[in-house]
Amino acid sequence: MPTNKQDEQNQQNKETGVSVITNPEKTTLYIDNIHITGNDGAVIFDFLQYLPGKIKYNQGEDLRQAAVVTRIAITTQHYRRFIEACGKVLSEIDSHEHKAEEEK
Repeated sequence: MPTNKQDEQNQQNKETGVSVITNPEKTTLYIDNIHITGNDGAVIFDFLQYLPGKIKYNQGEDLRQAAVVTRIAITTQHYRRFIEACGKVLSEIDSHEHKAEEEK
């Protein structure tokens, strides 16, 4: 079992057969919302951050504004693999949370 973040990354590299290089100069962006759409052969993820303030819409309704901070498009084949991987990650998280609750 990995003991720190670097060990965890090395373990993931062994499992995927890919060495992942990260750029420490890039920041991690927190997102407030995500829009997922699809078209012929692709699934598009728009990751959004809310902007301060509101705008007037139609008949005076106040609407929040959001900006797309990242847009990712993947093939439907990769999307299916992504969904499967998400299920595995959630299962691991649930397992760890359950064990933590039992230890209390």
